[in-house]
Amino acid sequence: MAQHLEPNSGITLDIRRDYWRMGGWRALLYEKRLESIYIASPPEFQIVTPEAECREQQSTFFLGEDTVQGIMDALWQEGVRPSRGVSSTGQLEAANKHLEDMRRLVAHYSKAKLP
Repeated sequence: MAQHLEPNSGITLDIRRDYWRMGGWRALLYEKRLESIYIASPPEFQIVTPEAECREQQSTFFLGEDTVQGIMDALWQEGVRPSRGVSSTGQLEAANKHLEDMRRLVAHYSKAKLP
C-alpha cells in the first residue's frame, strides 16, 4: 500500500507484507522528482561510547504529524491494528449488538422482564 506522507511533497511510503520473512513487513521510502526516483537508503549504525550516548544525538529522521498519520493509515489499510487501546467504532457497535442479542435470549428463556 503506497501512502503519500506529506501533502504535496511527493514523498511516498510503500508498506507491504513480506510473506517470505514469516510475517514481517517491507517499507520503501521514495520521492519522485521530475524524471527521477530517489529511494531512501537503510540507516547506517555507528558505535558510540557510553559518554557520547548521554549526549543528545542527531535524529535518524524527523517525522511530522502528517507523516506519522500517513504511516498509521497505510498500516491500517494493510490490516495492522493496535495491540491494545480503544476499540474502533465498528467493534463497539458489534459488541453492543451482541450484548443486546444476549439480553433478548436471557429474557426469552428465563421469562424475565428486562428493562
